[in-house]
Amino acid sequence: MDRRPTIVEPVVSLRVPVSRTPIVGRREEIEQVSRLLARGERLITLTGTGGVGKTRLALAVAEEQRSAFDGRIGWVSLSELADPDLLLDTILRALEIDAHGRDPIDALGAVLGNQPVLLIIDNMEHLAGASILLSIVLDRIPTLSLLATSRVPLRLTAERDVRVAPFLPVTGDLGSEQLAMHPAIRLFVERARAVETSFDPDRSALEVVARIVAQLDYLPLAIELAAARIRHFSLAEIADLLASRLDLLTGGPRDAPDRHRTIRGAIGWSYELLQLDEQRLFRTLAVFPGPFTLDTAVQLAELDGMSRLETIDLISALVDQNLLLRLNEPNAGRYGMLGAIREYGQSQLTASADEELVRNHFAEVVIAHVTPPPIATKDDIEWLGRVERSMDDLRSAFAWLVASGQGIRSLQLASDLGGWWNTRGNPGEGRRMYTTALAIAADVPAELRFEVLRDYSWLLALTGETEQALALRAEIVQLAESFGDPLRTIRTEQLLGALAFAEGDFESGRAHTQHAIELAEDAQLAQRFGGLIFNMATLSEVAGDYDQARGYHQRGLELIDRDAKRGLYSMHQMGLASLALREDDWLEADRLVRDVWADIAEIRDYQVIVGSLLVKAEVYLESGDPVRAAWLISAADQVMTVYGRVLTGAETADIAQLRERLAQALSGEQLERETTFGRAMTLDALSAEMERAVPPPAGDAAAASSPLTQRETEVARLLIDGKTNPEIAHELFISERTVQSHVGNIMAKLGVNSRAAVAARVVRDGLL
Repeated sequence: MDRRPTIVEPVVSLRVPVSRTPIVGRREEIEQVSRLLARGERLITLTGTGGVGKTRLALAVAEEQRSAFDGRIGWVSLSELADPDLLLDTILRALEIDAHGRDPIDALGAVLGNQPVLLIIDNMEHLAGASILLSIVLDRIPTLSLLATSRVPLRLTAERDVRVAPFLPVTGDLGSEQLAMHPAIRLFVERARAVETSFDPDRSALEVVARIVAQLDYLPLAIELAAARIRHFSLAEIADLLASRLDLLTGGPRDAPDRHRTIRGAIGWSYELLQLDEQRLFRTLAVFPGPFTLDTAVQLAELDGMSRLETIDLISALVDQNLLLRLNEPNAGRYGMLGAIREYGQSQLTASADEELVRNHFAEVVIAHVTPPPIATKDDIEWLGRVERSMDDLRSAFAWLVASGQGIRSLQLASDLGGWWNTRGNPGEGRRMYTTALAIAADVPAELRFEVLRDYSWLLALTGETEQALALRAEIVQLAESFGDPLRTIRTEQLLGALAFAEGDFESGRAHTQHAIELAEDAQLAQRFGGLIFNMATLSEVAGDYDQARGYHQRGLELIDRDAKRGLYSMHQMGLASLALREDDWLEADRLVRDVWADIAEIRDYQVIVGSLLVKAEVYLESGDPVRAAWLISAADQVMTVYGRVLTGAETADIAQLRERLAQALSGEQLERETTFGRAMTLDALSAEMERAVPPPAGDAAAASSPLTQRETEVARLLIDGKTNPEIAHELFISERTVQSHVGNIMAKLGVNSRAAVAARVVRDGLL
């Protein structure tokens, strides 16, 4: 019988934007794509120059294919994505799929299910180098078909390239009706009517339109931009303006890309027609790498002395000119630019005298938005959310600070994100950010250098660069001593304890951590350093001193207001759960896990999530459910892989023991199957397993009345057989330290003081 739970996957967000205006022409292209899909082609790329109408054509195909795919058509826009490594993540986010702790492709396939799906990937051209990933996705999800738009072919074996060209030229002496039906002219007329409802061209006006669309190379986006000006200019004026600016539209260098000879010209022409304050705001807003809110736009516009109302008016004007898009989102709307338009705006910003001022102010606005609270904690979910939503802006601001040689400011930004790197962020990215900033920073103030080196060394340790982390210890200690500040001394001792743990020197780690606790108590700062108590408990457990570890966890819980410090409270609870497992009280461990998992899942500190998954996996192993244990161990592996977590030596040894026990309990084929299943579990699916109460064993009457736990009974049985501690550890796949603890507990419970007495008492009382 299949023991897998029925995982209710989130409903995939298969939505396609509704075009605000109907497509004009393109019937032949729509039918060509439809035929390819009907004969089973699974990767079709609409290629053509920027502004030719690939996106609108893809929307039309989606509508045409709605019944063929039973409405299962999704849309992913890549216009904002600059990093090819985030391609899969962007696809999942667009479809609202949570892949935390699982393989992204498996997550996509699990949610899409077994029915045919058409996924449209818009704006792929700047990520063509990552397109091989699409082939992998298609290989692993056989029900999926992809329709991509790109300025260049993706050059994949299975690709079918559909070229999307500008409209055919107007030829011959056409009558009024034929002129009006030409796709390029009809597009101009329909878009002009959208902004000026009284626009009703006669024969002579249609001839002027024909001349305009010819000047625009029959390129759809250029035609739309020109038509939008009908509100401000007559047809004759538009034609004259275009005639005087042909160098912007078609007179670019012959070896320039098409988009620079056509769409760039069209955007440039529209830009030239803006008022000076509209131009200034347009190129200022182009600094955003993706969508932005009205509030952040207002803050950025303050650089030019604009009021909120002035900025709103100018943004509305840019929307009217089709240079800005108001995104159709619930709640507070955001604005964005098409990729080509943003690219043009950034080129204008670079050519202006304002670039340095604008980019510096952009960095200030972005950094101010995510400046951490005075004492950032793992529980500050609102701050973590702001950082998560702002990461693209933060990366852009950091890149500018580095490119412009602002080492101190780039270091400060990396330092401000310290709480992010230690929770939801990828510590590897944080480490790289520090490395880059340190390479260009000169004359760093001692206070900042101390903070930076302290955080940097810990990120190095988290990502497995322990040697480099340890190499920074001497300078960190020297800086702390130079301040004569008890706060920095405490933080230094805390770090030294953590680094010693990463190095495997647990006694040194305990000594440094204990010293930090004493200093904090002397300075009446113990409440501020609750994490020290947890660190000491962890180090005590690793050293085998379980009583001391429990004492520290209990003391930590006494000092904590659970509502205010949910993260730290959860960590102490998980520590007690781990200790309960050491004593074979897996029912208590299970209770503790279930009590705090909701907080852990909401905070999403991935280091804590990994530890929690491993504790619950051991609970399942102890309760005789190796299948679920395999799921959670493999899910923990996936989280560590995705978020760059590297295990310490002690953690590696503990997981190795769990894996050995799994290998004994499951066949190789079954273990592989359950591991694959576990790596694909969503956070919601994992939550169902973490909050599931593990039932107590039935047991017989003798076992129920025995003072020994299930594990202690197993140890006692091997003691009777004359096994040594190393032999017991090998047989039960546990450490010798754990065996020693069990033997001590057994002696205490039975009131005896030798191994022989244990055997005699167990046999006499029938405790087996």
